[in-house]
Amino acid sequence: MSVCPTNFDEKVECPFVDRKEFIEAYEKALPLYRRAPEIAEKKLGQSHPTTIEIKSNYSRLVSEMNEKMKRNDF
Repeated sequence: MSVCPTNFDEKVECPFVDRKEFIEAYEKALPLYRRAPEIAEKKLGQSHPTTIEIKSNYSRLVSEMNEKMKRNDF
């Protein structure tokens, strides 16, 4: 196992062998993460704290992954 990229000082074991594998898994998971804000908004409403948190987390994930891909930071 390799070391997964994180925003923390700690290193965690990662099931992905290389950058390509990591990106493939991210791209496979992204559509599922994309649905979460829509589902939360439908079920809880646009201004519910959980909906807002899910939207914020999703935005942060996409932004951080885009930065990592630009820098090849894997």
